[in-house]
Amino acid sequence: MKIDAHIKLGDCYTGETYRADDYLLLMEKHGIDLAIISPYKPLSNDLSGANERIAEYIEKFPNKFIGTVRVNPWQREEALKMAEQWLEKGFKGIHLFPWEETFQVNDELVYPLVELAEVRQVPVVIEAGYPIVSHVTKIADLAYRYPNVKFYMTNAGQLDLSGDSINDVGYFMELLDNLHMGTSSAVAYMWLASLIKDGKIGKRIHFESNYPFTDPYMEIYRIETNPITDHEKELVFFRNTKRLFNL
Repeated sequence: MKIDAHIKLGDCYTGETYRADDYLLLMEKHGIDLAIISPYKPLSNDLSGANERIAEYIEKFPNKFIGTVRVNPWQREEALKMAEQWLEKGFKGIHLFPWEETFQVNDELVYPLVELAEVRQVPVVIEAGYPIVSHVTKIADLAYRYPNVKFYMTNAGQLDLSGDSINDVGYFMELLDNLHMGTSSAVAYMWLASLIKDGKIGKRIHFESNYPFTDPYMEIYRIETNPITDHEKELVFFRNTKRLFNL
């Protein structure tokens, strides 16, 4: 079984549209059974409508998709109400994109949404690795402030191809039990293997394709060819994600 813990669908501000039907073909081709989906930011900046589109995909393909609600903290009360609305309707997490919405992830602006996640017992998904706004140190600061909330970092917690950030990611994954990370963009092969093999950290690592930003085939290949046990692959491919999102 494979659960893709992080993809985005819908209209994008670039003018492109990523449709559920296209990703369903990739799911069938690559043996992906379920996907956690969130909306792209549309050109209109209307995240309400974007979340509606995600809900439509879930209603049409309930056995294939689980939703996380994307909100813009700058909208304050409106963002909080939007998050409450979709969590009430069955979405399984709150999704934040600090780079595109231009906020620092550990700013007080974000606290009410994190506190809602704590009450609802759902994870906060953060597009991680962007300079200044969502570096792992800032995510770790938020996780330290809210130890009862689970924080899921996309992009293996980093987007730094120089490798300077991976030690920070490993350090904070060891330090904070409520930090989780996806595998997309984990370009340091043996670094990823060492984290997965760690009995404490390995239960908080999740397969993600980050479609359409990265290719599902390559992200699956990253795990399947990794020098880890079959049991560890099961944890990464689906068991950890089922536990995190209460599936």
